[in-house]
Amino acid sequence: MVKVIIRRQLKRRHVLPFFQRLPACVVGMEACATSYRWSRELWALEHRCG
Repeated sequence: MVKVIIRRQLKRRHVLPFFQRLPACVVGMEACATSYRWSRELWALEHRCG
């Protein structure tokens, strides 16, 4: 079972600093034109995107 721990809307400049502070986790994000780019950035930080 998946439980939502944090639900937050972030401006672009705050996305990477926010996820750099979190331990590795599963990240769900809304599909948009740049979601593939953000997915690669988050995978590099050991997060998994679903």
